Amino acid sequence: MGLAAILLFGFIAIYFFSDLIAPLLVAIVLAYLLEWPVRLLNEKLKCPRLLATTLVIGTFTGLVFLVVLVLLPNLWTQMVNLLSDLPHMFNKFNEWLLSLPERYPDLIDTKTVESIFGSVKEKILGLGESALKLSLASLMNLVTLGIYAFLVPLMVFFC
Repeated sequence: MGLAAILLFGFIAIYFFSDLIAPLLVAIVLAYLLEWPVRLLNEKLKCPRLLATTLVIGTFTGLVFLVVLVLLPNLWTQMVNLLSDLPHMFNKFNEWLLSLPERYPDLIDTKTVESIFGSVKEKILGLGESALKLSLASLMNLVTLGIYAFLVPLMVFFC
């Protein structure tokens, strides 16, 4: 009965306070995963535990920042290329859609194609508006991510 109460309390706490304890849980998992290299340096190479911990966390943090610094510019370039190619892709789609009644006159007519094209155009305009709202809302998430990027390695060091 006591174990069930502890589990229930734990699940309720995680459910309601997940935003607050997420960095702590990530830090605990990372500390557990990084314990093996720290122990290896400490026992096999006779390196002091504080130095081994500092080396492992420093290496891990450096690798994470290196991956982020390599991936983010590529991701940004791909996003810019996609956004610049979207009008061309939309025009090609429009040409293909308008060629359907010529190729398959029995299956589809021009009015159907125009209604499909209008519907797709409205959806794309709605997506643009949603993307703008999402980008403005994601600024707060970016601040939170920056705080987590500082807090999690610090908590991993002390776990």
